[in-house]
Amino acid sequence: MMSRYYFDLFDNDGELPDEEGQEVVSRPDLVREVAKIMMGLAQDDLPTTENSTMTTSVRDEKGAPVSVSTLAFIWNGVDLQQCRLVGRRLLLPCASGGTTLRQSTVVPGAVSPSPSRTNGATCLGCT
Repeated sequence: MMSRYYFDLFDNDGELPDEEGQEVVSRPDLVREVAKIMMGLAQDDLPTTENSTMTTSVRDEKGAPVSVSTLAFIWNGVDLQQCRLVGRRLLLPCASGGTTLRQSTVVPGAVSPSPSRTNGATCLGCT
């Protein structure tokens, strides 16, 4: 059975409520629809600041909240003079400003994230 859901959008510029809604058959379809919306936001509404969030809030036809999904864009520049490349790993300075280095995978063509935002980074100890 189809149910109508409303996908309200929020970003740094404000709120865009969904007045029409959309019929969705199942929960997996609802999750896919939110993912498509978030991917569209990421492509179409490029951030204008270094830190930006975009949120999709889903409500049912009675107005009850169903889900909230947030996409965060956090840009952190890396001072490459403070980093070392070892094999295919980039050693980044510790987020606390100390001399501890963290290890992050190098992705060709990508700008490395801040160590405090690097998932799976391994502390290598003081140097």
